[in-house]
Amino acid sequence: MATVRYFTCSAAEHANVENVLQASIPPAALRAAVLDAATRAVSWTSNAVGALNISPRSANTRTLFREAFSAFPEVVPPWRPATASWVDFGGLAAIRLTRAATIINGGWIRYFCWGSAAHCPECTVSPTTYFACSSFRGRYHICLGDGFWRAFSARDTATMASTLLHEALHIYFSRTVADTRRTGNANCYERFVVRLNRLNLHPATVGACPAFP
Repeated sequence: MATVRYFTCSAAEHANVENVLQASIPPAALRAAVLDAATRAVSWTSNAVGALNISPRSANTRTLFREAFSAFPEVVPPWRPATASWVDFGGLAAIRLTRAATIINGGWIRYFCWGSAAHCPECTVSPTTYFACSSFRGRYHICLGDGFWRAFSARDTATMASTLLHEALHIYFSRTVADTRRTGNANCYERFVVRLNRLNLHPATVGACPAFP
């Protein structure tokens, strides 16, 4: 089980979450939902890493990887450093996913049940417009938003878990992961992990990282 040491939910933030859920729910239950999502994110990401680290990789792993990243995992990028510890793109993706899972599992993320620029300065838009948003400039902060709690209400555990993975990737990269190139698109890592674990992709993830033909 993952660790959630820090979970903040002021009265005003709690009211915003309950407004989304259209239900009364104690902060302890919201914290438990975050813990469950974090635990699933670590477990499912570990499964994806394990699939990439097996040699030879299965046909299914190779197909899903190409679907997400427009290249098979055995491709060696021309920009690979000669001293790199990874031998191909699949190895690099496995390292990135492992580090994101370690961030989630470390217990040092400060979760806020409702986003604000005070908690996450990089997040300047309203939390009604996002699933979650992270503060990655020297902080381990994740602000949860409307989309995360709507997924909770719908019992969409895949979206909740992949949302935390997405934000952990932002923290790992220490910047907004550019959602233009697949190698640096957090949505594509989400796609690979969710599909590898035979779960349903949220339409927002599909739209942000459509399957490569």
